[in-house]
Amino acid sequence: MRVFVVGTGRCGSVTLSKACKNIKNYSSSHESKTSPNNQGVFGDLEYPENHIEIDPRMSYHIFSLREKYKDGIFFHLLREESGCVRSLSKRKSLRNYSTFHYGWFDNDYDAAAKMYYENTTKMLKSVIPESHTIVLENIEHDWVKFCKIIKAECDQEKALIQLKQKYNRS
Repeated sequence: MRVFVVGTGRCGSVTLSKACKNIKNYSSSHESKTSPNNQGVFGDLEYPENHIEIDPRMSYHIFSLREKYKDGIFFHLLREESGCVRSLSKRKSLRNYSTFHYGWFDNDYDAAAKMYYENTTKMLKSVIPESHTIVLENIEHDWVKFCKIIKAECDQEKALIQLKQKYNRS
């Protein structure tokens, strides 16, 4: 089985990926197929059996991944809107997350970030069941649910330590 965790970016994917390193019956990686220059370009969509791939940029590849991996399980990693939008708007990579680079927002990073967050979140809510949502602000509880759904064999104590850390702050 393959597990895919997607979101908006700036949603806690690094934190979750650190916790997943404590799962014994899955390999895991964070943004392993994203291009090195962070342009959001993917190489192949080949993932090994019993693997967890965490990459917000995969949001727009869900349909291809579902077709390729019929047994794949998808999770939506969700962060509350105001904090996520604020963080997205500070990132130069916002141009990769939205239509900002087409000039629609006249250098209004906040508007671009808000549009991206709203559109991506609506899309993910429509294609991923509610039971497969991990809310960053509730991550310790939702981690247990995540592990149960994928039947993870995990060192919970070590994973919970990782989940309490904040990585890649902005």
